[in-house]
Amino acid sequence: MKFLRKNEVAERIGWHPVHLMRQAKAGKFPAPVQIGANSIGFVDEEVDAWMLERVAERRVSECRTEKSDLAEIDKKNKMGINGEGLEAKDTSEEPDST
Repeated sequence: MKFLRKNEVAERIGWHPVHLMRQAKAGKFPAPVQIGANSIGFVDEEVDAWMLERVAERRVSECRTEKSDLAEIDKKNKMGINGEGLEAKDTSEEPDST
């Protein structure tokens, strides 16, 4: 296990240190632990797990978007290219014989 300093974590995830602390205080990021009288650190494994959760959420979101896009394409295909719907042709008529 390794402790990461606030600035290390902020740089690692691309946030400003102040934003990092606000997110931790709000419970949206792993809380730091007291590692000395005047110092805090973040548990390396907790930061990694948080990052992996963000990636997993993105993948789920992408799958939902892809499903939604496919449903929209399917709906448009059923309606026809111009959006007016497909009409069945009446094939029961016999050809005109003269």
